[in-house]
Amino acid sequence: MKQSPSTLAGLILLGTALQVVAQTPETHSFLNLDRPILDGNASGLSDHRSIASSISRLAELRIKLHVSGEFNGDLYAYVRHVSTGATNFCVLLNRPGRSTADAWGYADRGLNVTFSDAAANGNIHTYHSVAPPAAGTPLAGSWRRDGRDADPLQVLDTTAPTTSLAAFLGTDPEGEWTLFVADVDRGANHTLVGWELEFIGGLTPDVTWSVPADITYGTALSATQLNATSSVPGDFVYSPPAGTQLNAGPAQTLSVTFTPADTTAYVPVTRTVDINVLPKPLTITATSLSKVYGAALPTLTWVSSGFVNGDTEADLDTPPGVTTAATASSPVGPYPITPGGATDPNYAITFVDGVLTVNPASTSGALTTSANPAAPGQPVTFTLQVAVVAPGAGVPTGNVQFVVDGAAVGPPSL
Repeated sequence: MKQSPSTLAGLILLGTALQVVAQTPETHSFLNLDRPILDGNASGLSDHRSIASSISRLAELRIKLHVSGEFNGDLYAYVRHVSTGATNFCVLLNRPGRSTADAWGYADRGLNVTFSDAAANGNIHTYHSVAPPAAGTPLAGSWRRDGRDADPLQVLDTTAPTTSLAAFLGTDPEGEWTLFVADVDRGANHTLVGWELEFIGGLTPDVTWSVPADITYGTALSATQLNATSSVPGDFVYSPPAGTQLNAGPAQTLSVTFTPADTTAYVPVTRTVDINVLPKPLTITATSLSKVYGAALPTLTWVSSGFVNGDTEADLDTPPGVTTAATASSPVGPYPITPGGATDPNYAITFVDGVLTVNPASTSGALTTSANPAAPGQPVTFTLQVAVVAPGAGVPTGNVQFVVDGAAVGPPSL
């Protein structure tokens, strides 16, 4: 008599089905394995396969399973796929034929079947109701998965299927695929002869996009930067689009979505590259000015060179300022006018000094005499009144040179 196995546990994580139109097939076969499945041992065996695929999104999945054996009602099997960020799982077999009327399941000898959610034969758990194999021959044909994620000790034909191959649809088939097969009751021997995965979905078209060279703020994106190519015909849509002028900054992401002309064989694909946008050189130059000694300081100004995109000084994050150490009473001579303070990430700002030149103030003089006319031999005093001409200011200093009849007289001090 058959012995009851220990509880067989399985991990399940259901995915979300996604219908796509691409119909490119790709088959991965693992044949002539001939691995014994231990009789009455729920630990079973696992066959792990790391798959690289040119299909980017599954539209349909078919699984072929070839097991030679003596009692199909002993068999439990599932397939699992682990890829980046997702694990999907489906029970293929859970003791076919087990029911309230038959606690052991079907006594047929082996399986050489294909699992497909579209199989017309229906669920494999009750295959005797559709097409029982001839005595001593393995079950063949295309069947829907058992799907019953239940303890093999408790599973029945009335147990509702809760797993499906649809869980794998819409996913990238690359990653690790595992087939687990166990003989969960004693009294019969089984061997895993081989298995096969058939992926049906859209191929990922080859899209090449080189990292673009650095650009400077104010440069509009063009075909120089937006130049992705593909080996198949199709349309490229860029974000941001051509004509966009990006702010300055490192590693800004450009993306492109390529839609193939043949959407039956290929699926759309998105690629990204980074571009560095360098600050635009901007020069702010203090305006050179002059004034006379004593006059008030003139209004300090500046001029700029290098603005783009219609920007002005008002668009800078911090506006420029101009300073000088000179004052109204600074002595005659040159003094630097220094611009500074302006900041903006879109511009690499260079400041150029100007010069404030302090010139001597002009003076005027009024000459008077003590007597005019004067008698011969009479002493005469000449007086020169010197004043600063506006806008100059201050008190004139120095000497005054008088010349009488061509001869220098003095000079007296002011």
